[in-house]
Amino acid sequence: MLRIAIASDIHASGSSSEYDGFVSSLPDAQDLHRNSLMALINYVRHHEIKADYLLCPGDLGEKANTEGIGYAWARLSELAGALGNATLLATTGNHDVDSRHKHNKFDPDGFLRQLNPPYPTRCDKLNQQYWSRHFYCISKNQHRILVLNSSAFHPYISEETEHGRISDWTLASIKKFLAASDRKRVNVLMCHHHPLAHEEHALGGHDTMKQGVLDILHE
Repeated sequence: MLRIAIASDIHASGSSSEYDGFVSSLPDAQDLHRNSLMALINYVRHHEIKADYLLCPGDLGEKANTEGIGYAWARLSELAGALGNATLLATTGNHDVDSRHKHNKFDPDGFLRQLNPPYPTRCDKLNQQYWSRHFYCISKNQHRILVLNSSAFHPYISEETEHGRISDWTLASIKKFLAASDRKRVNVLMCHHHPLAHEEHALGGHDTMKQGVLDILHE
C-alpha cells in the first residue's frame, strides 16, 4: 500500500512581507488556532497518521517572501517527521520564484537552492537534476513519482509569470527517461500548474501549463 500526503499552496508570509499569506512565520502567529500548519502537525501526531511520502506541489511562500518560504519548508520537514519520517518531495510554484527581484537582484530562485533541509528533496543528485533538467523522478517497488518544475521559466521572461510551461527539451528528456525505466503499477506526476484547462470549474484558465503533459501520461 502506498500512502501519500499532500500539502500545497501554503503561501506563508513573514515580518518583511507586504502581503498577508495563509500562514505567518511571526512568533505571535504560532498558536494552533491561528496557524494551519502547526494545527496540522498537531493533528497528525495526535491521530498517529502515517504516510510514505509528503508531496508539496508549490507556493511555499506568498509573493516570494523568503521568511515565509523558509518557515513553510521547515514546518513541512517537521510534518514529514510526524508522518513517520515520510519522504518529502517538492516542486516550485510561481510564488516561490523571486521573478520581480524584490529579495535578490540576479538570482530569482537562489533562496530555494540554499534552503535547509535541501530543496526540493534531501538527495543532492535529484536536486541537481531538478535544477538542470526541470524534473526528477523517484522510482521504488511498484510506484514512480515524477516531479516537474512548471515554473522553470518564470525568472527569465516577464509574461511567463502568468502561466506555467514545459519546454520541448524537458518534455523530450522526460520521455527518454521513462522509456529507459521499468514500468510501474502506480505512476504519479506532480507539478504546480494545471496540465489541463480548468475553466469549466470557474477557476480561470490563465495559470495552466503551456504545452501541457498529456503525452507524458501515456508513457
